[in-house]
Amino acid sequence: DVLPGVPQDSLILNPQDIMDGLVLGDGYVHNTRYKSQTTGVHEHYKVVLIVGNKDYDYFSSEISHLFNKNYSNDNTYDIQTTIQPDELPRTWNRKVPDRFKFADQLTVRGLLRGLFSANGYVIENGNRVAMTVSSKQMSEDIQILLSSLGIRSYLTTNKPTEVDWYNGTFTSKESYIINIIKDRKLFKNQIGFIHSYKKSLLDNDIVTGK
Repeated sequence: DVLPGVPQDSLILNPQDIMDGLVLGDGYVHNTRYKSQTTGVHEHYKVVLIVGNKDYDYFSSEISHLFNKNYSNDNTYDIQTTIQPDELPRTWNRKVPDRFKFADQLTVRGLLRGLFSANGYVIENGNRVAMTVSSKQMSEDIQILLSSLGIRSYLTTNKPTEVDWYNGTFTSKESYIINIIKDRKLFKNQIGFIHSYKKSLLDNDIVTGK
C-alpha cells in the first residue's frame, strides 16, 4: 500500500540534517578511556564518522564546514552532529530517531540525502536507486520518510549467507534493500546524492532508463 505525500520544490537543505543522515549511516561511537591519578578511570563517548576512499566529495560539499578534524586514523573524523551516542547502537539495531520521523519535509529530505549518500547506490542498467541496511526497523522508517515526500519504494530481503574471508568463513546477517524505480527522478530532485559519481550514474540512469 502506498500513501505518498505532496513534495516540495525548494532545494535548499540544512547541512546539519545531511550530516546527521551520514552519521546514522556510517557513524559510530568512539570510546576513549583515560586514567586520572586523582579520580580514577574515565570513559568518554564521542560520535565520529567514517570517510571512505570514495567519499572525499564530502569535503567540497555543503557539509564541508561540519568536519572538525581527523580523529584517530586516516578515515575517522570528528564532526558536528545532533546524533547522540545512544542513538548509534550496532547497525542492525538502528532506527531513525523520532524527532526526524515527525519533522518537516526539508528536514526529512536532508536526512535522507545523508543516509543515501552513506549507503545508497545506483544500479546501472537496472533503472533503480537502492540502499542496503542491516536493520529491519531502519528500512521501514526510511520507506515511510520516502513516502511522505511522494517517493514510492519497495523492500527486498537478503537472507543470511556464508561468506569466505581471508580469515575464515562467516555467516552474514540478514539485510534489507530499499528500492526506488518509478520515482527516481523525484528522488533526484528532492534528495539526491553528495557524491559526484553517484549523481552522474543517476542522471544517466534517468536519461537511458524507462
